[in-house]
Amino acid sequence: MAKSLQEQLIQSGLAKEKPKGRKSKAPKARKQKRATGSSAAGSTQPNPVELNARAKAERDRALNAKRQAELARRELVGQIRQLIESSRLEIKDPEMDYNFTDGKTVRKLFVGKELHAQLAAGHAVITKLDGGYSIVPRAAADKIAERDESFIVVLNDREKDNGAETVDDEYADFKVPDDLMW
Repeated sequence: MAKSLQEQLIQSGLAKEKPKGRKSKAPKARKQKRATGSSAAGSTQPNPVELNARAKAERDRALNAKRQAELARRELVGQIRQLIESSRLEIKDPEMDYNFTDGKTVRKLFVGKELHAQLAAGHAVITKLDGGYSIVPRAAADKIAERDESFIVVLNDREKDNGAETVDDEYADFKVPDDLMW
């Protein structure tokens, strides 16, 4: 029978014979570390795979919360849109203009005399949706304000105006009419 290569090299003197009882444990430890992902002695460092999984789960939670908030916002805007469209007042015979401010700009809306009086008295409210303006009754405006006040542009409140007058006001006897045209 032919001898193995190692036996032939030892016999020729090109290789040294290793003692049989003494095998190194280092390769076994390295192999075990690769298989389990941790050292054989048990390290205190967290596993990189676990760290990545935790980070991904946290990102997923944050993204899900953001999606839920966006979904809730869309639902709220849909409710407000439905309230405005279902309770919109029609402008009949626009013969007067009603001036109001939207932010820092002055806008003009042509309305009839009756609607102008309702707006001045606070019985009708101007709302803004998708860059356009709509006039809705006060009851619908209160429901809209419960959801989001940013859709309300003009809301005249007579109780606040009367309470704002002070006793020391020199011009308290001279009332300015609401229908004053400039």
